Amino acid sequence: MFLTSVGHADGDLRPIYVLISDHALYMLSATDSKTYKKKAVVTFKEIDYITVRYRRFSSINDGK
Repeated sequence: MFLTSVGHADGDLRPIYVLISDHALYMLSATDSKTYKKKAVVTFKEIDYITVRYRRFSSINDGK
């Protein structure tokens, strides 16, 4: 499971967790009671392609 965000285009940036199982992607939101609420489920059969963008953040101390 990893944390990302949604709502970029609407100006309403919200955190969302993505859980990858052996048959689907789950999008979850955290609740006040330290649990997760299922927002969406997409099975792998429904997915045509996935694009992943990786951005490395550099710090002052990493020598670059």
